[in-house]
Amino acid sequence: NIQVGDKTMSVLEIWGAEYQERNAFLIKGEHLKGFQAICKREKVNCEILGEITGDGQIIVHDSWDNSNPVNLNLSKILSNIPQKTFNLESISGKLKSLKLPGDLSVEKVLELIFRLPSVGSKGFLVRKVDRSVTGLIARQQCCGPLQLPVSNVAVVAQSHFGLTGAAIAIGEQPVKVLVNPRAGARMALGEALTNIVWALISDLTHIKCSVNWMWAAKLPGGGAALYDAAVSLGELMTEIGMLLMVVKTAFLWQRR
Repeated sequence: NIQVGDKTMSVLEIWGAEYQERNAFLIKGEHLKGFQAICKREKVNCEILGEITGDGQIIVHDSWDNSNPVNLNLSKILSNIPQKTFNLESISGKLKSLKLPGDLSVEKVLELIFRLPSVGSKGFLVRKVDRSVTGLIARQQCCGPLQLPVSNVAVVAQSHFGLTGAAIAIGEQPVKVLVNPRAGARMALGEALTNIVWALISDLTHIKCSVNWMWAAKLPGGGAALYDAAVSLGELMTEIGMLLMVVKTAFLWQRR
Protein backbone atom coordinates (compact mmCIF):
# COMPACT_ATOMS: atom_id res chain seq x y z
CA ASN A 1 0.00 0.00 0.00
CA ILE A 2 3.02 2.31 -0.02
CA GLN A 3 2.83 4.86 -2.82
CA VAL A 4 6.15 5.52 -4.54
CA GLY A 5 7.13 7.91 -7.29
CA ASP A 6 9.51 5.42 -8.89
CA LYS A 7 7.84 2.10 -9.67
CA THR A 8 11.22 0.46 -10.33
CA MET A 9 12.21 0.63 -6.66
CA SER A 10 12.91 -2.75 -5.09
CA VAL A 11 11.24 -4.07 -1.96
CA LEU A 12 14.47 -3.47 -0.05
CA GLU A 13 14.61 0.17 -1.18
CA ILE A 14 10.97 0.79 -0.24
CA TRP A 15 11.15 -1.01 3.10
CA GLY A 16 14.48 0.45 4.18
CA ALA A 17 14.02 4.02 2.95
CA GLU A 18 14.28 6.87 5.44
CA TYR A 19 10.98 8.64 4.86
CA GLN A 20 11.55 12.21 6.01
CA GLU A 21 8.17 13.60 5.04
CA ARG A 22 5.96 10.78 6.32
CA ASN A 23 4.38 10.18 9.71
CA ALA A 24 3.34 6.80 11.08
CA PHE A 25 0.41 6.41 13.49
CA LEU A 26 -0.89 3.52 15.55
CA ILE A 27 -4.68 3.83 15.54
CA LYS A 28 -7.44 1.71 16.99
CA GLY A 29 -9.71 0.17 14.37
CA GLU A 30 -12.80 2.07 15.52
CA HIS A 31 -11.01 5.41 14.93
CA LEU A 32 -9.71 4.61 11.43
CA LYS A 33 -12.65 6.03 9.46
CA GLY A 34 -12.54 9.27 11.40
CA PHE A 35 -8.80 9.58 10.76
CA GLN A 36 -9.28 8.92 7.05
CA ALA A 37 -11.98 11.62 6.95
CA ILE A 38 -9.51 14.11 8.44
CA CYS A 39 -6.89 13.13 5.84
CA LYS A 40 -9.43 13.58 3.04
CA ARG A 41 -10.44 17.00 4.36
CA GLU A 42 -6.80 18.13 4.60
CA LYS A 43 -5.96 16.56 1.19
CA VAL A 44 -3.26 14.37 2.74
CA ASN A 45 -2.63 10.88 1.45
CA CYS A 46 -3.26 8.06 3.95
CA GLU A 47 -1.88 4.56 3.55
CA ILE A 48 -2.95 1.61 5.72
CA LEU A 49 0.19 -0.46 6.12
CA GLY A 50 -1.09 -3.30 8.28
CA GLU A 51 -2.41 -4.35 11.66
CA ILE A 52 -1.03 -5.61 14.95
CA THR A 53 -2.01 -9.22 15.62
CA GLY A 54 0.06 -9.84 18.73
CA ASP A 55 1.75 -12.98 17.38
CA GLY A 56 5.23 -11.45 17.64
CA GLN A 57 5.83 -11.77 13.91
CA ILE A 58 6.44 -8.94 11.41
CA ILE A 59 5.44 -9.79 7.84
CA VAL A 60 5.86 -7.59 4.76
CA HIS A 61 3.78 -8.70 1.79
CA ASP A 62 4.73 -7.78 -1.80
CA SER A 63 1.58 -7.55 -3.93
CA TRP A 64 3.61 -7.56 -7.15
CA ASP A 65 4.61 -11.22 -6.91
CA ASN A 66 2.47 -12.29 -3.92
CA SER A 67 5.56 -12.99 -1.81
CA ASN A 68 6.57 -12.17 1.78
CA PRO A 69 10.08 -10.67 1.54
CA VAL A 70 10.09 -10.03 5.31
CA ASN A 71 8.89 -12.70 7.74
CA LEU A 72 10.71 -12.16 11.01
CA ASN A 73 10.15 -13.21 14.59
CA LEU A 74 10.53 -10.00 16.63
CA SER A 75 11.99 -11.87 19.58
CA LYS A 76 15.23 -12.23 17.60
CA ILE A 77 15.78 -8.47 17.55
CA LEU A 78 13.86 -7.26 20.62
CA SER A 79 14.83 -9.84 23.26
CA ASN A 80 17.92 -9.75 25.47
CA ILE A 81 19.09 -6.41 24.10
CA PRO A 82 22.11 -5.24 26.12
CA GLN A 83 21.68 -1.88 27.79
CA LYS A 84 24.08 0.67 26.34
CA THR A 85 26.30 2.36 28.87
CA PHE A 86 27.83 5.81 28.41
CA ASN A 87 30.92 6.58 30.47
CA LEU A 88 30.86 10.36 30.75
CA GLU A 89 33.18 12.66 32.62
CA SER A 90 32.39 16.18 33.77
CA ILE A 91 35.03 18.80 33.20
CA SER A 92 35.05 22.06 35.08
CA GLY A 93 35.78 24.80 32.59
CA LYS A 94 38.25 27.45 33.61
CA LEU A 95 36.81 30.78 32.54
CA LYS A 96 39.08 33.70 31.94
CA SER A 97 38.22 37.02 33.49
CA LEU A 98 36.93 39.74 31.19
CA LYS A 99 39.70 41.95 29.85
CA LEU A 100 38.91 44.78 27.48
CA PRO A 101 41.55 46.26 25.15
CA GLY A 102 42.82 49.60 26.31
CA ASP A 103 42.10 51.31 22.98
CA LEU A 104 38.48 50.09 22.81
CA SER A 105 35.93 52.89 22.43
CA VAL A 106 32.17 52.94 22.88
CA GLU A 107 31.71 53.51 19.15
CA LYS A 108 33.85 50.48 18.29
CA VAL A 109 31.97 48.30 20.80
CA LEU A 110 28.62 49.35 19.34
CA GLU A 111 29.83 48.59 15.82
CA LEU A 112 30.98 45.10 16.84
CA ILE A 113 27.76 44.35 18.70
CA PHE A 114 25.51 45.53 15.89
CA ARG A 115 27.43 43.32 13.45
CA LEU A 116 26.36 40.21 15.36
CA PRO A 117 23.52 38.40 13.52
CA SER A 118 21.86 37.79 16.89
CA VAL A 119 21.71 41.54 17.51
CA GLY A 120 21.68 43.29 14.15
CA SER A 121 18.84 43.56 11.67
CA LYS A 122 17.50 40.32 10.21
CA GLY A 123 16.38 42.20 7.10
CA PHE A 124 19.05 40.55 4.92
CA LEU A 125 17.56 37.18 5.84
CA VAL A 126 13.81 37.75 5.66
CA ARG A 127 13.34 40.28 2.86
CA LYS A 128 14.57 37.93 0.13
CA VAL A 129 11.56 35.58 0.37
CA ASP A 130 7.77 35.70 0.36
CA ARG A 131 6.74 35.81 4.02
CA SER A 132 3.02 35.21 3.48
CA VAL A 133 2.86 31.92 1.56
CA THR A 134 -0.56 30.18 1.78
CA GLY A 135 -2.28 33.38 2.91
CA LEU A 136 -2.60 31.93 6.43
CA ILE A 137 0.35 33.82 7.93
CA ALA A 138 -1.15 36.05 10.61
CA ARG A 139 2.17 37.24 12.10
CA GLN A 140 5.33 37.13 10.02
CA GLN A 141 8.84 38.38 10.80
CA CYS A 142 8.33 42.05 9.90
CA CYS A 143 6.19 44.41 11.94
CA GLY A 144 4.65 47.87 11.60
CA PRO A 145 4.52 50.39 8.77
CA LEU A 146 8.30 50.27 8.36
CA GLN A 147 8.26 46.46 8.15
CA LEU A 148 11.11 46.02 10.62
CA PRO A 149 12.06 42.35 11.24
CA VAL A 150 11.53 42.44 15.01
CA SER A 151 8.73 39.93 15.60
CA ASN A 152 9.29 37.56 18.53
CA VAL A 153 6.60 35.09 17.54
CA ALA A 154 5.12 33.59 14.39
CA VAL A 155 1.37 33.00 14.13
CA VAL A 156 -0.30 30.83 11.50
CA ALA A 157 -4.09 30.70 11.09
CA GLN A 158 -5.84 27.35 10.82
CA SER A 159 -8.16 28.61 8.10
CA HIS A 160 -9.03 31.74 6.17
CA PHE A 161 -12.27 32.16 8.07
CA GLY A 162 -11.67 31.10 11.69
CA LEU A 163 -10.09 32.86 14.66
CA THR A 164 -7.77 30.07 15.78
CA GLY A 165 -4.24 29.15 14.82
CA ALA A 166 -0.80 28.17 16.04
CA ALA A 167 1.96 30.30 17.56
CA ILE A 168 5.64 29.40 17.16
CA ALA A 169 8.62 30.82 19.04
CA ILE A 170 12.21 29.78 19.62
CA GLY A 171 14.84 30.16 22.31
CA GLU A 172 18.58 29.56 22.06
CA GLN A 173 21.42 30.08 24.52
CA PRO A 174 24.59 28.59 22.94
CA VAL A 175 26.99 30.71 24.97
CA LYS A 176 25.30 30.36 28.36
CA VAL A 177 25.24 26.57 28.18
CA LEU A 178 29.02 26.60 27.78
CA VAL A 179 29.28 28.39 31.13
CA ASN A 180 26.49 26.47 32.89
CA PRO A 181 24.71 23.71 30.92
CA ARG A 182 21.82 23.34 33.37
CA ALA A 183 21.09 27.05 33.68
CA GLY A 184 21.64 27.67 29.97
CA ALA A 185 19.06 25.03 29.03
CA ARG A 186 16.49 26.56 31.38
CA MET A 187 17.20 30.04 30.03
CA ALA A 188 16.68 28.82 26.45
CA LEU A 189 13.22 27.62 27.45
CA GLY A 190 12.60 30.88 29.26
CA GLU A 191 13.52 32.82 26.13
CA ALA A 192 11.08 30.77 24.05
CA LEU A 193 8.29 31.35 26.56
CA THR A 194 8.88 35.10 26.79
CA ASN A 195 8.81 35.23 22.99
CA ILE A 196 5.55 33.34 22.67
CA VAL A 197 3.70 35.52 25.23
CA TRP A 198 3.03 38.06 22.46
CA ALA A 199 0.49 35.64 21.03
CA LEU A 200 -2.74 34.77 22.83
CA ILE A 201 -2.13 31.11 23.63
CA SER A 202 -4.69 28.96 25.41
CA ASP A 203 -2.44 27.63 28.18
CA LEU A 204 1.22 26.91 28.90
CA THR A 205 0.43 23.20 29.17
CA HIS A 206 -0.72 23.24 25.52
CA ILE A 207 2.76 24.14 24.26
CA LYS A 208 4.58 21.38 22.38
CA CYS A 209 8.37 21.67 22.21
CA SER A 210 11.03 20.56 19.76
CA VAL A 211 14.56 20.46 21.20
CA ASN A 212 17.68 20.43 19.05
CA TRP A 213 20.85 19.98 21.09
CA MET A 214 23.55 20.33 18.39
CA TRP A 215 26.19 19.40 20.97
CA ALA A 216 29.64 17.93 20.40
CA ALA A 217 28.95 15.22 22.97
CA LYS A 218 31.99 13.13 22.02
CA LEU A 219 34.46 15.82 22.99
CA PRO A 220 35.82 15.68 26.57
CA GLY A 221 33.12 16.84 28.97
CA GLY A 222 30.55 17.33 26.21
CA GLY A 223 28.47 14.23 26.94
CA ALA A 224 28.18 15.00 30.65
CA ALA A 225 27.27 18.62 29.91
CA LEU A 226 24.59 17.47 27.44
CA TYR A 227 23.17 15.10 30.05
CA ASP A 228 23.06 17.85 32.69
CA ALA A 229 21.31 20.22 30.28
CA ALA A 230 18.75 17.56 29.26
CA VAL A 231 17.92 16.64 32.85
CA SER A 232 17.57 20.28 33.89
CA LEU A 233 15.35 21.11 30.91
CA GLY A 234 13.20 18.04 31.49
CA GLU A 235 12.67 18.92 35.14
CA LEU A 236 11.58 22.46 34.28
CA MET A 237 9.23 21.33 31.52
CA THR A 238 7.68 18.77 33.84
CA GLU A 239 7.13 21.42 36.48
CA ILE A 240 5.43 23.72 33.95
CA GLY A 241 3.43 20.87 32.41
CA MET A 242 4.77 21.25 28.86
CA LEU A 243 5.14 18.38 26.42
CA LEU A 244 8.35 17.50 24.59
CA MET A 245 7.37 16.26 21.13
CA VAL A 246 10.60 16.13 19.12
CA VAL A 247 14.24 15.75 20.13
CA LYS A 248 17.09 16.02 17.65
CA THR A 249 20.49 15.09 19.02
CA ALA A 250 23.62 15.74 16.98
CA PHE A 251 26.38 13.94 18.89
CA LEU A 252 28.90 14.26 16.09
CA TRP A 253 28.84 18.04 15.76
CA GLN A 254 32.30 19.22 16.64
CA ARG A 255 34.93 21.56 15.37
CA ARG A 256 38.52 21.70 16.42
